[in-house]
Amino acid sequence: MRGAHRDAADAKQVAGSRASLYMFTLSSALIAYGFLADTDVAAAYLGVVLPIVFLLGTFTWEQTALKDVIAVGVIQRIRRYYATLLPGAEYFFPQPTDRTAVHELLDIGT
Repeated sequence: MRGAHRDAADAKQVAGSRASLYMFTLSSALIAYGFLADTDVAAAYLGVVLPIVFLLGTFTWEQTALKDVIAVGVIQRIRRYYATLLPGAEYFFPQPTDRTAVHELLDIGT
């Protein structure tokens, strides 16, 4: 169990690092464009930098979203196990009833 917790924490740290790297790249590209906006190389700069920033943003979002879906799946598996420990525990650990909610955490019973 400790290993799964450590993996989830590491994945969250990596996702935060990727998001920070993307924001740094985006802001740096915009600042550099601000210096080049009045020159004749501005269009070439945008033609090179915008696709790179767009691809970096897409990869960052996909990796972060994929890690989140995997982590929620692990959490749901743990909740399914907890629901079997005692009679009536399933009330406190509800499970998704349709395929659209598999990637979402459900509210814990009151």
